Amino acid sequence: MARRASSPPAEARNGAARSRFKFDRVRDVILEQIRSGDLPSGARLPAEKVIAKQLRAGRKTVERALHELVREGLVVRRRGSGSFVADKRHPPLIPGRTLRLGLLWKLSFTPPDLHETFFGQIARGALSVFGLDRAAPAWDPADAKKPVRALWDAPERGLRVEALAESQASQVRHPSLADVRAGAFDGLLTIGIIEPRWLQELLALGVPAVLVDVLDDRFARLADQVYVDPGPGYREAVQHLAARGCKRIHFVGGFTSIPAPSDAMDHKEVAAFRQGRMQVDPDSYLRLSAYRQALDACGLPAREDWAHFENPYFLKDADLAKRLAELGEAERPDAVICHSIHQADAIAQVFAARGLRCLAAGTVSAAYAGPGLTIRVDGRELGATAAELMISRLQRPGRLACRVGVPMIFETPPNA
Repeated sequence: MARRASSPPAEARNGAARSRFKFDRVRDVILEQIRSGDLPSGARLPAEKVIAKQLRAGRKTVERALHELVREGLVVRRRGSGSFVADKRHPPLIPGRTLRLGLLWKLSFTPPDLHETFFGQIARGALSVFGLDRAAPAWDPADAKKPVRALWDAPERGLRVEALAESQASQVRHPSLADVRAGAFDGLLTIGIIEPRWLQELLALGVPAVLVDVLDDRFARLADQVYVDPGPGYREAVQHLAARGCKRIHFVGGFTSIPAPSDAMDHKEVAAFRQGRMQVDPDSYLRLSAYRQALDACGLPAREDWAHFENPYFLKDADLAKRLAELGEAERPDAVICHSIHQADAIAQVFAARGLRCLAAGTVSAAYAGPGLTIRVDGRELGATAAELMISRLQRPGRLACRVGVPMIFETPPNA
């Protein structure tokens, strides 16, 4: 005959019940503080010993209650940082892992640059996806000879984002690779850096990277790339100009200065080195292709001599405008599409001063209230797209590298 299993002694049952009661009480108190808003999303919880003292409970009971809240997704625990109320709007990118991400800028920058420049738009777009766009960064003290650094720290999300750039005294147009290595980053976003050799050395570090505002076939298999797609904006701009009766639409490309070969050079040495050394902005070649395709779609000619790439060191925009205005009527443009709105304004002013008609369009990324036709570039969308690709890369390390174009948008004039 089978023996009946003996029941736990009454004393043990009572002890287990008391333990369960204490655990439930601790958990319920913390849960009520979260639900009431006394502990808002992202707030750091007191240390376990503090909670234990406040609620007159043992450390193991508090630890067990917190573990249960973690399991329910209400609390996030970070080794070395503590416990935090989970932010449902911005959950951890990878649960249980603390990530350090780098934003590598092309140029040295200051706090106002985050709000006043195109690269600042890109950075803020990325920070918005990371849930840090409203957080104030910590800045290193200003020192013209030290690399520029800004740090956003969100331990409740297991995330640290550091912006890194060359020093104010340097003009190599990228941060130091030694500083990048020292950052021990889990992922990198480059902002506007187009120097191929430096990018190759960066990617050789083996850190997942997204190249922002650059499209280069050499890196097609090595990194994600987010670039400005001029196709939609240029197509709409050409269609608008054609509808206004324009038949001779010219194109004006843009240039960029080449990086200094050494950060040991002072500003006078850099200026002497760059004298006459300018390179076509790679983005302008994409725009030229979009311009030609748009003309073809509208049944308009795309003549080679109507595309102008003039080094601004030798020929200023106003001088190019004078040259164009002096062409015969059959050759003179009745419209121009420029790399930037500043070029468009300069050309339009010269034509207007001579009593000649020339509609001018150019790209903008900031507020603009001038007379030119505008093709909008959305820097924030570039940054947000790059951040989403970085999250995807970290969550799916083996996926293929992607190239994503963020479209330009032609802003139709209100009286059109």
